[in-house]
Amino acid sequence: MKRFMFSRDCGGLRRVFAAAKFRGRRSTTPLVTMRSHITLLVVGSLLVAAAGFVPLAARGDCSLTSTGNIPLPDLGAGTYQGFEGGLYPSGSDTRPIQHETAGLAEANQVKPLDASGNVDNSHGIIGLISIGMSNATEEFASGGANSFMPQADADPSKDPQLTIVDGAQGGKDAAAWADPNNDAWTTLAQRLSVAGVSAAQVEVVWMKQALDYPMGYGAFPAHAQKLQADIETILRTLKSRYPNVQITYLASRTRAYTNDPTQLSPEPFAYETGFAVQWTIADQINGTGNLNFDASKGPVVAPYLSWGPYLWVDGTNPRSDGLTWLCSDLQTDFIQPSSTGVGKVASQLLTFFKTDPTATPWFLKKKIDTPPTLTAAAIPAGGPAGIEVRFNATAIDPSSSIASYSWTFDDGTFSDAQNPVKTFPAVGVYNVHVTATNAAGDYAMATLPVNVGTAAAKLLNVSARLQVGVADQVAISGFIIGGTGTKEVLLRAIGPSLAQQGVAGTLADPFLELHDSSGAIIGSNDNWETTLLGGVITTDQAATIRATTIAPTDPAESAILADLTPGTYTAIVRGVNGGTGVGLAEVYDLNQESPALIENLSTRGFVQTGTNILIGGFIIGGSEMSTVVVRALGPSLIQAGIPNALADPTMELHDANGALLASNDNWADTQESEIQASGLAPTNPLESAIESTLAPGNYTATVAGKNGGVGVGLVEAYKVQ
Repeated sequence: MKRFMFSRDCGGLRRVFAAAKFRGRRSTTPLVTMRSHITLLVVGSLLVAAAGFVPLAARGDCSLTSTGNIPLPDLGAGTYQGFEGGLYPSGSDTRPIQHETAGLAEANQVKPLDASGNVDNSHGIIGLISIGMSNATEEFASGGANSFMPQADADPSKDPQLTIVDGAQGGKDAAAWADPNNDAWTTLAQRLSVAGVSAAQVEVVWMKQALDYPMGYGAFPAHAQKLQADIETILRTLKSRYPNVQITYLASRTRAYTNDPTQLSPEPFAYETGFAVQWTIADQINGTGNLNFDASKGPVVAPYLSWGPYLWVDGTNPRSDGLTWLCSDLQTDFIQPSSTGVGKVASQLLTFFKTDPTATPWFLKKKIDTPPTLTAAAIPAGGPAGIEVRFNATAIDPSSSIASYSWTFDDGTFSDAQNPVKTFPAVGVYNVHVTATNAAGDYAMATLPVNVGTAAAKLLNVSARLQVGVADQVAISGFIIGGTGTKEVLLRAIGPSLAQQGVAGTLADPFLELHDSSGAIIGSNDNWETTLLGGVITTDQAATIRATTIAPTDPAESAILADLTPGTYTAIVRGVNGGTGVGLAEVYDLNQESPALIENLSTRGFVQTGTNILIGGFIIGGSEMSTVVVRALGPSLIQAGIPNALADPTMELHDANGALLASNDNWADTQESEIQASGLAPTNPLESAIESTLAPGNYTATVAGKNGGVGVGLVEAYKVQ
């Protein structure tokens, strides 16, 4: 035991002296005198040990269930020792929009490559590697069946051309990797060779770095700044050795159950590694630190950087996603993960790669035989900071069982539950991602916006599903942009992908037109991956639409991106070559910070029976309650020259769970005074209207003909306050 402690002590002393050198305090003591000092210190340590104290052996404390520190995603714009939390600049937990867009573009550049780095979609390899120290290799690959690599390789949804190689190594901390001549790089090259992966095929990296015995580098922020400098050096070396690496995901350390500063990686040093990662990514975003990844801005010296999953949890104090980190999640050194700790980190990694939009293009397999039908909802879809949101997802696949649900909440946290609950402590707009996977590895994905903060309620998305016919029975959606400035919107015309939701008789090939208030066509599209220039469409839009993360899932569907000034607009959805079937028209608000806002959506179409009634959906964002008037019109359309109008419409309002909130046949039967006061009372007594004050969330209004009547009808949603 004494021999072991002597070895650990000498290692610690070496790092203390190295740290002193880094901080510029170069010793002028003669070498022989320095050696005498080391001898005295070692003897002193042995004397202390003989007296019953063990200064550098594992000194843990399982009662250290809470440090009082707040995980960076939960801290948000709050501060720790004067430094702002969050994962990204300005206390934000989500990637800035320009950095997000760049990341999506990088992800789409990750392709199977041959050994020379040429694209080879048939036989090429996508190389994913890890770089880090001992707990990184345990969590990534060497920690047994619970670690990431065995789990990922066994997941049938993983791209078969993705080869995972563990490059992390015990005893190789950030200071070692920062030396380009350290044998850590040689060992990594050897492991790649054994796995049959060339240097040109390495395209994605997961990096988890720390400094051994960080006390030797000084109290926070000094040790975190040293770690940041080492990480940035490692990234430049990484790019020079592996020129095709596109993306590197960075991670913090996990929680330690020791606060003894003489230990390998105690608290609060482990917690503070998160700031080194935050500052590194901020350097790239802000154009500092010599980390450029964009060839249009100069020489490329580093890969694109992003947080992967955020790993630190304050012990038994649950994180906002409910995750805890127990003393039993650690080995007997109270720092390295045990089998259960390895599993917790590995689950976060696998879930992240299966859901994050910068990872799914290269991690998930391309060929899907029978995708599940997935419906998902967030309840509520927004509210003040600290709001608790209940998520639910239902996937159906008649040919295979559903094997897993994977959720990431856009702030470094995660869940593998089917219906998780998540608290959002920090202000922001979060795009929550869920992937449902069946036993065969086929999958379906959905994205749910959650708006957290003090912003006023807005209509974030309005849509209508109906039977699309020809002539007067095409789908005609009108919407109003109010406020000031411009509003960036995405319009979609969906048809074939509705079949995945169990909808029969879908519109096979929708065509979309955008008209201004004069009726002039200002944009059109057939297949969203092929841009039709003209009007408000001045450049190719395919990549930008894909970057929104809500691009249509079928290439035959249509989409238009447009920056629109306040006014009235109409989107018309029809079938190519006179095709008919059930279609969906949608308008998405892509810039919720803009003072312009979507105030109204109305969709006109032919209302039939059964599943072919008219279904209008809308999402209320922000954090405040919002009063909405929803109307179903029929007879009054005759006055507008529309033949075959729906004689007697009825309407129901449902929440995201499908629960009935209100229903109406003739608008004056209920809420007559409220609807009249809104100025939105229908002109015909047989028409329907509902006024309701609603929390942020997803809602659906269904319009049908009374007693099975059919005809052209109109559904409208107005935000009145």
